[in-house]
Amino acid sequence: MVITHDCQMDKEAEAKAEAENHSELDRFVTVVPIVPVSWLRTDDDRLRSGEVTGYYPVLAWPERGIAGGVADLTFPSTIDRKLLIHRMASLTDQARGRLRLSLARLYAFRSPEVGFEVEAAVGHRILGVRRVLGSALEIILTLQGGGEVRLVLKPEEPKKGRAARPAPR
Repeated sequence: MVITHDCQMDKEAEAKAEAENHSELDRFVTVVPIVPVSWLRTDDDRLRSGEVTGYYPVLAWPERGIAGGVADLTFPSTIDRKLLIHRMASLTDQARGRLRLSLARLYAFRSPEVGFEVEAAVGHRILGVRRVLGSALEIILTLQGGGEVRLVLKPEEPKKGRAARPAPR
């Protein structure tokens, strides 16, 4: 599954000729494997609902050759985009928002210093985190002293005509 910024493949059709002429643009995309739920030792329902950090549920679509399971976000690889032959499916805007949240949760939970920085910014110790029911883009932090902070991820598209990320130097 391609997880590079907002499906870089959509941007490629209009920018391919320009990108090929500019060596400073990045030709690489990030992909993760889709693995069967049975491979993982955890609650199947929690995996399929996207509650397990590090995994993103992928529905089966046999007509397109997609077996379904979960995208293992903990195992990213970078490949040359020229290795991608064709798109099998695309995420809806809502699904793309859930993928962003899954990626953010993965990297935030694996970086403890982020929690300390948030605590310093709000001026209180964080005692708990919960998702807002029905929203893949909101969480609520419960603070020491009884307060709460609601965090909302605002998805946005990259600016038109601009590369999603520059080539490494």
